[in-house]
Amino acid sequence: MPGSNMPKHVKAVASQTDLGNTIALVNFGDEDAPIEILLEKDIIDAKM
Repeated sequence: MPGSNMPKHVKAVASQTDLGNTIALVNFGDEDAPIEILLEKDIIDAKM
């Protein structure tokens, strides 16, 4: 079945940096390898 090996738990933690950017740490089940995503501040402001 396609996608059956996808992780069941995905965790995301967003935090604010000193420069005012927002960073989201997304964890796809591998505790040792979170994926860091830099979110542009303008995009965050536009969607809130």
